Amino acid sequence: MPVCWDDVTTEQRAQLAAYRDLILDSNRKFNLTAIREADAIDGRLIAESLRLLPYLPQDPGRRAVDIGTGAGIPGIPLAIARPDMQFTLIDSTGKKVRFLQMVVDALGLTNVTPLHERAENAAQDLAFREQFDVVLARAVTQLAALAEIGLPFLALGGRALFPKGEIIDDELARAETAIDLTGGARISANLLPEISCSGVTRLIILDKIEPSLARYPRRPGIPEHDPLGG
Repeated sequence: MPVCWDDVTTEQRAQLAAYRDLILDSNRKFNLTAIREADAIDGRLIAESLRLLPYLPQDPGRRAVDIGTGAGIPGIPLAIARPDMQFTLIDSTGKKVRFLQMVVDALGLTNVTPLHERAENAAQDLAFREQFDVVLARAVTQLAALAEIGLPFLALGGRALFPKGEIIDDELARAETAIDLTGGARISANLLPEISCSGVTRLIILDKIEPSLARYPRRPGIPEHDPLGG
C-alpha cells in the first residue's frame, strides 16, 4: 500500500486499493479520468484527497457535498476515511455517476450518495441549498465559478475546501466578488505540506458567513463563462 495513505486504518487502505482498481478497470472501457497509471492514481488522486482530512469537521454526523466529482475525487477517499460523515457526490455526466454507484455498491459505502445533476441546478434545489457543512471541488473550474456554485450549498458556518495549483494569485483576486455575493469569506490560501507522492497544492478555504443571494448560482454554464466580477 502507498506509504502516503496516512491517517487511515488497514481496512480503509484495502478499500482505497479496491477503489483504485475500479478506476483502472473502468478507464479501459471509457474515459473516466486522464490519469491511468496505478501509482499516479494512488498519489495524484487518492493521496491528494486524503490531505484534506485534517480540514474536515471532527465531530460526526456532518454532511459534505463534492461538486463536479468525476471519478469520485476527493469525495470517495474522504468518505472511506470518514465513515461518520455523509457525502453527496454530484456530477453531470451519467457514465461517471453510474461508476460512482458501482463503487458505492462494491465497497458498501452507506455514507455516499451519487447524484446525476448539474451543480448549478442542485444548488437551487431546497433539498440541497444551504444544507451542507462542507463543499468540496477539485480541478473543476476557476475559483470565481467555484465560489458562485459551491457556497450556496453551505449552511451558515460551513466551509469550502478547494485544492488548487501553486500559482493562483490572479485567480484569487478575480474571485473576490463572487465570494462576497455568495456569502463567503476567504480564510486562507496556503500551500499544503509537501508529501512524496503528490504535487504542489494550495488549499483555498472559504467560510460561509452570510446567506447566499437567491439569484446565485446562475444557470448552468454561466458562472464559468461569465464569472462574477469579470
